[in-house]
Amino acid sequence: MKIRLLRGIAALVLWCSLAGIWDVPTARAAFEPGSTAVVVTTDGDLLTVRSGPGRGYGAITALGTGTTVGIVDGPFSDDEGILWYQVSAWGTTGWCAAEWLATSAAAIGNQYVSNTGGGLNLRAEPAMSSEILLIIPDGGAVQLLGGEGYADDLAWSLVRYAGISGWVASVYLNGTSAGSGGVAASPTLTGGTLTVGENAQVVGTDGFDLRVRDGIGTTAPIFTTVPANTVITIVNGPLADENGAPWYGIGYDGLFGWAAGQYLMPTSAPATPRINPGDGLGGFSTEPAVSNPIRGQAITALALQYLGTPYVWGGDTPAGWDCSGMIQWIYLQAAGVQLPRISQVQWYYGTRLRPSEIEAGDIIFFYDTDGPGITHNGIALGDGRFIHARDASRGTVISWLDEPFWTAHYAGARRP
Repeated sequence: MKIRLLRGIAALVLWCSLAGIWDVPTARAAFEPGSTAVVVTTDGDLLTVRSGPGRGYGAITALGTGTTVGIVDGPFSDDEGILWYQVSAWGTTGWCAAEWLATSAAAIGNQYVSNTGGGLNLRAEPAMSSEILLIIPDGGAVQLLGGEGYADDLAWSLVRYAGISGWVASVYLNGTSAGSGGVAASPTLTGGTLTVGENAQVVGTDGFDLRVRDGIGTTAPIFTTVPANTVITIVNGPLADENGAPWYGIGYDGLFGWAAGQYLMPTSAPATPRINPGDGLGGFSTEPAVSNPIRGQAITALALQYLGTPYVWGGDTPAGWDCSGMIQWIYLQAAGVQLPRISQVQWYYGTRLRPSEIEAGDIIFFYDTDGPGITHNGIALGDGRFIHARDASRGTVISWLDEPFWTAHYAGARRP
């Protein structure tokens, strides 16, 4: 079968800009190759990695606020006059709009909050009317990220505190350390506590992935997900959300974010390595994969009956499903094959296929579509298209494998 997905898979140099921001940005700081910078997004968005040097290119993946990146090259000016830097993070090299990079906190060092009379508001934007992300106590250590602003007759500084980036009134900095180490004093917590530096296991999710967020509370944007039973490391917290429930900063094999404490249980087990595309798969078989067109036709025929089914995160029936829930249900009903529930584990089942071997009914996998690793999959229709539960706004749809987004995220195909 001829599939047109190879045109962009080999491209390893990526470009990125902030999703949803369409004004021409101004660089926060100048960087030299070999230096480091910090990703800065002040409205809770992720920094979108793109497949080319401009906003018109397809999204590849995203970096969370506070991610440290290495400067490889740049700056480069595109046709819109936007400056871009080539950066490296988590083994990926790409290009980021300069507006969303700030001077590395490590190069600037800490400052301390003082004379606030009750704590300093960390805000999403440099303005008194902006949303308060959290309150930093007197003596709390903050990391300057290099951004400056002026509004409401106040100078503002872009800082990072307790894993969260935001803006504070500059007049309250340069105080004396209270020895807090940059961890906020927590309000009264309604649950137990874990200790920074110890490991914890993801529990109580009914087998679903744990959502990891860019801030504290369920309204913070989701950065990535962690599979059930994964062992992570506690790196910050506890901090209370608006209901007093504990949240923790967690580390997952080089990724960092915030997770609700109710889903974390102390453990002495070692941390779980993060699944990366290709891990544990071995090479391709020297023999062609066994073709099964009758089974494939049954799978695709059933899947097509449910075109338009709503997307429901965690759903696994035609009443509403996510990508892996759809595939688990379709395979069981059409082929009598019981697959695991989540895409990261489905990735390890069946025969690994070369692009030329993909047939109708095979499972197509994608990586880094919503966080790192295997994050999405669908069922091949046999003509360069696949059917999948895409997202909440589009539901179950048909897409082309050679669309730029899917080409850039293609991880491989399997035949269970």
